Amino acid sequence: MQLNQEDREVFILGWCGANRTGKSVEAAKVASSWKEENPTGTVIAYDPQKRFTASVDFEIDRNTKDWAEIVASKTHVLLILDDFKGLYPSNQASAGIMELMNKRAENGIDIIYICHNPGDILEIFGKFTSEYYIFYTNSKDSTIKDKIPNNPTLYIDGVNYMNRYITKFGRTSYPGPFPHVIANIEENTLTAVNFKHIL
Repeated sequence: MQLNQEDREVFILGWCGANRTGKSVEAAKVASSWKEENPTGTVIAYDPQKRFTASVDFEIDRNTKDWAEIVASKTHVLLILDDFKGLYPSNQASAGIMELMNKRAENGIDIIYICHNPGDILEIFGKFTSEYYIFYTNSKDSTIKDKIPNNPTLYIDGVNYMNRYITKFGRTSYPGPFPHVIANIEENTLTAVNFKHIL
């Protein structure tokens, strides 16, 4: 189904979890689906692990300081920020990121960001993220309420459920599929994905 630019809602999806838990592998599936459904759209990515090569049209170079302004000027885009903290180590949103966030709805810019724990989430992203894809994490981050202002309790419940599952049944190896929990902030729901067992 191809979406018309004017008719669609944009999304911001956050993927959080420890190293080698399958975040990028599972996010690449979402990117492939987006590309299939939006063949005239453009996928722009910061992709240091090369997990998104099947979908990516343009890669962000780590040394390009104005990448956010460049993306903000485009239309009908999926922006993928894998290991976002490696690209953007600051906790403060730059003028370019603020411009990107201000233009994302008008320009049809969807965003997937991937990080290791809630402390890595840029606060402006946390305000607009509608779904978190939660993978196993050993993080005991006390910043969840600051970084995830909309329904932090749901996120914490998802982390606890995911960690109990991995503690009981073990981690999954590449190529997966990798178990994770989707915390839908807008609908206040948790959904287990790729779980082989019931807790």
